[in-house]
Amino acid sequence: MAERVVYIDYTNHRGERRWRSIHPRIMRFRETEWHGEAWALEAWDLEKPAEHGDYGPGARRTFALKNIHEWLEDADVTAWWCSTCGMAVLAENRHHVSTNRDDPGGVHAADTPVRDG
Repeated sequence: MAERVVYIDYTNHRGERRWRSIHPRIMRFRETEWHGEAWALEAWDLEKPAEHGDYGPGARRTFALKNIHEWLEDADVTAWWCSTCGMAVLAENRHHVSTNRDDPGGVHAADTPVRDG
């Protein structure tokens, strides 16, 4: 079975909320470093490079289920709206070069999914 990208609207332990691209692996109830005892989703974070000892497509990360506000599968997202550039980009181009004249050539991620249908 092929791995699929999942997008989660997530708030981290610092209170920073944004969309993340992940490959889910395991869900279990456990003690976590940042959230105490909680239901946790262990996943490959596709926005962070694999670290020493990681053997997957990104860095291994744990996400508290209580902090996931929304979950979208890749087939549900046709494009992303980039508030920095003021335009929509195709889903596969979520991380793109800025067209904003105040940030020429900067690479960033579009921040809001455009859903199919």
